[in-house]
Parts: sequence; C-alpha cells; structure tokens
Amino acid sequence: MIVLDSSSWKEFFIGSDKGAKIKEFIEKESVMTNSISLAEIADWARRNGLNESEIVMAVRKSSEVLTFSNDIAELAGKINSEKNIGIANALVYATASVYGLKVLSCNETFRSLENVEVI
Repeated sequence: MIVLDSSSWKEFFIGSDKGAKIKEFIEKESVMTNSISLAEIADWARRNGLNESEIVMAVRKSSEVLTFSNDIAELAGKINSEKNIGIANALVYATASVYGLKVLSCNETFRSLENVEVI
C-alpha cells in the first residue's frame, strides 16, 4: 500500500511521463489518498477548468481516502515545525507514518524524508 499526494495525482491526470509512472503504481498497488490531498486536487481541477467532480470521483474510485485524526494532526504539526515542509505535506506524511505506509510524490519537498519515493 502507498499514499499518493496531490502532486502525484496531478501528474497522473495531465498524463505526463511522471503520471505514467504513477499510473503503474495505481494499477499494481493498493493506493491511499489523504483527505487534504483530495481538497488540493479538487482546487487544482477547478482552477484549471477541469471537471472537478469527475477528477474527485476518479481519485475516490482508484484509492481509499484517509481522513486524519487529532493524533495525525498533532504529529503533522510536529513534523512541519521540524522539517518546514508545509502543513498539507506534513498531514500527508503524518497520515502515511501512522498507517505505516510509504508516500509516493512528485514534490521535491518530500525528498529528504524517510519512506518516501519522489518521482
């Protein structure tokens, strides 16, 4: 199982070379998405004139959407204060950490963190 962040989903939907690699993961592994990433994807779709409902539904059909608990929120605050990766990224990373999962991202911000694959 792997957690995809919003950068991975964006690359997937635009059909880039990175997106093709993401597609391989989606086809081979159980994929999870943090609810904060779902919000970022919906925002991105709307801002880029894409069908937000279709994009969000595709993410929901292709992955399990994980919500974050108070414990995850607290851990994300700690991670962000130590690593300065932004609170949304920290929430994705904290969620993956609590569930014992790896993060797959196209965002270089994650590169210095453990249990992350950056494409």
